[in-house]
Amino acid sequence: MTAAVESVTGIARGLRPVHLCGHSLGAIVATRVAGENPDLVARLILSGGPEIAPGTTSQRRLRIERHRPGWLVRATSDLPDRNGWIDMLDALQTSDLSYVLPQITVPTLVLCGKRDRASLPDARRTTAAIPGAHLSVVPHAGHLLPVTAPHAFNAIARGFLNPECRQT
Repeated sequence: MTAAVESVTGIARGLRPVHLCGHSLGAIVATRVAGENPDLVARLILSGGPEIAPGTTSQRRLRIERHRPGWLVRATSDLPDRNGWIDMLDALQTSDLSYVLPQITVPTLVLCGKRDRASLPDARRTTAAIPGAHLSVVPHAGHLLPVTAPHAFNAIARGFLNPECRQT
């Protein structure tokens, strides 16, 4: 996670200010970049979470996810194998954003699919913890909102990033 945050921060430094969007684990990275470097980010979009603090994911769910077979990991994610899956779960379990969320000062949109029952509570907590953040819950969509509902995701993101182009 630290390497990802450093990498995105480096890219943002060269392009500042940036509109930053992260999905799932990427939302954790984007949150840290925006909170730790407020001068680099103009607007922030967080999709599919992010989980705020260690331990908020149920231990039962983590045990189930840790036993996901390699073929299912490859079929349902872009991770190459179970080791990558376990590394991702470890990052989820140890990531703590509670200190950084109140530091985010840029306009922030939190997106979550209504069917993403695992992430929706964190999306609500994230929205409440970031001053002035807005939550948009997309009906009939799950965790992979940008993939399974790209038109809705893009329309909402476009309206947030360019308020003058909002459709009525």
